[in-house]
Amino acid sequence: MARSVVGDTLDGSAIEWFTDNPFVATVTQEGLIEGKGDGWVFIRAVAGGKSDTATVRVRSAGPLQFATINLGGLSAAGHTCGVASNGEIYCWGLNESGQLGLGDAISGGTPFPVRSELEFTSLGSGGEHTCALALGGDVYCWGRNSYGQLGDRSGTSSTVPVRVAGEGDFATVRAGGDHTCGLKADGTAFCWGRNDLGQLGNGSKDNRTTPTAVYGDHVFQTLDAGGLHTCGVTTDFVGYCWGDNSSGQLGDGTNLQSDTAVAVVAVDAVQFGRVTAGGEHSCAIAPDNVAYCRGANSFGQLADYSTDPSNVPVRVGGGFLYDEIDSGPTHTCADVAFSEVLMCWGHNQVGELGNGTMTNSNYPVRVDGT
Repeated sequence: MARSVVGDTLDGSAIEWFTDNPFVATVTQEGLIEGKGDGWVFIRAVAGGKSDTATVRVRSAGPLQFATINLGGLSAAGHTCGVASNGEIYCWGLNESGQLGLGDAISGGTPFPVRSELEFTSLGSGGEHTCALALGGDVYCWGRNSYGQLGDRSGTSSTVPVRVAGEGDFATVRAGGDHTCGLKADGTAFCWGRNDLGQLGNGSKDNRTTPTAVYGDHVFQTLDAGGLHTCGVTTDFVGYCWGDNSSGQLGDGTNLQSDTAVAVVAVDAVQFGRVTAGGEHSCAIAPDNVAYCRGANSFGQLADYSTDPSNVPVRVGGGFLYDEIDSGPTHTCADVAFSEVLMCWGHNQVGELGNGTMTNSNYPVRVDGT
């Protein structure tokens, strides 16, 4: 028996079912949906002169294959998104601000596709928002937008992707706690969102709802947005950071916050390559594949066998060489160069290090199974 949204009986009428794309899914007159292809489809029900529509995502059978995965959230309880091999983005985890991009605010424990027909190449997962780079250079964001971190001028949160305002010639996008940064194709950096500690690097403390250029003539090859700070490495291998520096995470030898880019101290004339920004610490890999970290260290996130903070880079212990690195709020993981081994260090109270224990580690430990 068909009923309206307020529970009224619709004069005993039979329900008629319709689909707008039978190549993606068909629907029987009993309301059974049968997937035929891959994509979004609108299913419409009509009864007693009333109608309603539901959006259904159909995915072809077979295992998901991810090209890249990125973890969000500022605690162990966050969300995760990945770019599949076909350019679709799948997300799972907490969703109270719509950061999964599913069109609702319902959390989920299994991957589900973001509501978009666009093809994406990379992404960045923030505190309660997510941003992704589409083919062609446009950036789309979804989730919390109270500081303008979605970059669409609105300041209104969204459960589906919205396009970041301005010219879309981005090559990289990274999401921080409540801010977002991206690199243009020419290596110039732009940031938007929360800026009370200077994490946008534009010389002010004002929040921005659209991309704003990082102050200076720096040409970056890589950058990453942390909890309340941002770091990048220029094409001549010099590290720069801006924003919160209460734990020394900027690496400039001070604990003073900065709303413009300050140079990371090049300890022993070390140059930097890849960079990652965590909650209150930062790490980077030098061109010779040695890893260095600076900032907070109460959980061992600098991996120098101590729990002492440092406002200049310290060499990660263990003697390993790395080619990829990524930081969570209070831990870091890195791929050992020329191998399939993954090492992690720092906070481990919920098993973030993946070594079969829940004991923090102030030196690199091998992830089980690698």
